[in-house]
Amino acid sequence: MCVFKITILKTSKKENIMAYTSEAINFLQGTGKSSSGYTLKQILLWDDDSWENEHDFIQWIFPNDKPSNFNPDCPVLDAKTISIMKMDPKVRQGVLEAYERFLGFCGLNHGENGLEHEVVKNHIWDHRNHNWLRITRVLRCLSLLDFQSQADELLCFVTNLKNVDDDTMAYWKKAILTR
Repeated sequence: MCVFKITILKTSKKENIMAYTSEAINFLQGTGKSSSGYTLKQILLWDDDSWENEHDFIQWIFPNDKPSNFNPDCPVLDAKTISIMKMDPKVRQGVLEAYERFLGFCGLNHGENGLEHEVVKNHIWDHRNHNWLRITRVLRCLSLLDFQSQADELLCFVTNLKNVDDDTMAYWKKAILTR
């Protein structure tokens, strides 16, 4: 008679965060997958409806140092990982590609005087919604990873919106105060 002992390993929330943090580097380099099994390339090729309706990807393409209230399986960057990401050309390229795709999703393009509407997408810009939370995440990620000109460009655009309440504007401004 054989007796097998099964050991269940419990990992702490901190251990899970650290595992996802190291996976974030691979993900943004284009060699890894998010906790939902998507690659960066797959997400960047999604249509706008998928970007609107999926909610567990934005934390992977724009990771930052704040936990997500909506996706417990996302990376939370520590200082060491941020330093590595700042220096890694593949990670930087991945973040830039994600930023450009995010702008396209929002109906924005680069004009002579900064960002401008290419297509006005009322469901994004007319009222506070989950996409405004995404803007906070994008600003924070860009700022942490030394994409300051992109963070400034996006903040400048949203600062000029007429229908943004003071609380939202404060969140957006605070997101880039990491200089």
